[in-house]
Amino acid sequence: MRFMSSKGSLGTIERPYQHQQLGLSSTAHDVSSLDLRTAKVSKLSDIDGRTSSDKQRPMITGLTYLAPNAILAVDNFNGSLKAVDITTNTNPSQLSFTSRPWDIAVLPGDQAAVTIPSKSMIQLVSTKVRMSLLGFIHVNWMCVGISSTKHNLVV
Repeated sequence: MRFMSSKGSLGTIERPYQHQQLGLSSTAHDVSSLDLRTAKVSKLSDIDGRTSSDKQRPMITGLTYLAPNAILAVDNFNGSLKAVDITTNTNPSQLSFTSRPWDIAVLPGDQAAVTIPSKSMIQLVSTKVRMSLLGFIHVNWMCVGISSTKHNLVV
């Protein structure tokens, strides 16, 4: 079973396939569930998030899967968002902030939302090859964690 999509992954989880028989009156399809107690997890090699412009050792506080071979990492200590190619372990792109970011969520249309707790805002960024700032959303209180659904941001 692929941990991420079929386009790429950060690792795999393997488990024996368990087939559940359903009664004839059921309208549901076969149900298969993942038991993490018996799953085997394989890990890719370590990813080095350091760049030449870093002033401190990176502290990755947010991480999201972007494309078949890329992740976006929020580096709180260096106040930046880093794109990391996981096949070559390189940082093809980096975006700096004036305040320390904390978390990230991918949005539709080659965009992402990054929380900036000290500014009580969510920074919208373009995730295209050359990342850029797009706009921001002020929030009533410092938001730290963020996630997205099809049409909503959850902070």
